[in-house]
Amino acid sequence: MSWRVRKIDESSWLPTEEVGGIDSVTVKRAYGKDAELIESGEMSFTGSLDEGWYRIEALGAQGSTKQVEPIATLLFSADGADWSHNTWGGTMTGMSVLAYASERKFGLGAYAPKGADGAAYAAELLSNCIPAPVKTEGSFVLNDHIVFDLGSTIISGVWAILDSAGWCMQIDGDGTVTVMPKPTEYSLELTTETLGLVMPDASKSLPIEDVPNVMKVYDNEQYAEVRNDDADSPTSTVSRGRDIEEVEENPTRVDGETLYAYARRRLIELSDIYETIDIEREYVSGVLPYSNVRVSLAKAGIDGDFMSMSQTVECSHEIKVGETLGRRSGWQG
Repeated sequence: MSWRVRKIDESSWLPTEEVGGIDSVTVKRAYGKDAELIESGEMSFTGSLDEGWYRIEALGAQGSTKQVEPIATLLFSADGADWSHNTWGGTMTGMSVLAYASERKFGLGAYAPKGADGAAYAAELLSNCIPAPVKTEGSFVLNDHIVFDLGSTIISGVWAILDSAGWCMQIDGDGTVTVMPKPTEYSLELTTETLGLVMPDASKSLPIEDVPNVMKVYDNEQYAEVRNDDADSPTSTVSRGRDIEEVEENPTRVDGETLYAYARRRLIELSDIYETIDIEREYVSGVLPYSNVRVSLAKAGIDGDFMSMSQTVECSHEIKVGETLGRRSGWQG
């Protein structure tokens, strides 16, 4: 599958002209607290390029522009350039469409109010500071105020709102940000019929070292404790032979949940470890961090439902995806 790069007009969010001289592009995607902006990238070029928004697109068979699929839209800035063989060349670093939300800060007393639609509030915060389209799928109600620290970033506040309900964001190839519940439908199935999509090598792991099995929550005079004593869970008090505790106070509850329900939800979330497999595959549109992938590869002994945790999309002679898939192995309550 071939690819191209086009310049994007920030004011209209539409492509202008195709950009020549691009040697390669790498797009990295990830999920979780250490990946607030979800995407980043790097572009190698020959000639000269200006800072700006660029869209990387996958083309159809034989480079057909009738089957264009956007891979990613990033803000690229030049790292530097070298003069060699009578021409300039260099690299550019790409930032996510969420980048502007990491540069804007909350003022004194900023908060998301109790009773607000958390999804709409988070989307509005983003829409006020990023050029890309923002949409929501569904809604949820905040049971308590979420107060933002003075000087904290807009993107950290958005994630605080979404984390309170176990929601997420995805960024489509055209840069559209979707505020949404974590997906439940499958975006990709890797089976014996689609085995050609997957490269021959894979690796796997199961990290459990710091996963808690006891959650204690304090809210004024109230107290709730939830324990994972499930002998079938690899992280339980029974399996580990000891209590590994997590303590929280003044929790942000959603949709009318009790303190016990909050404690149970949080222990499930913190117990949400993943057995991971690392694969390389061909590019498939619409598979993003948080997307669900069904895997049934009998020869590798891998069968089950996984989530895309991170991706590296490499565009050079062809498009290749390195991906970490995770399967929940923690306590489910």
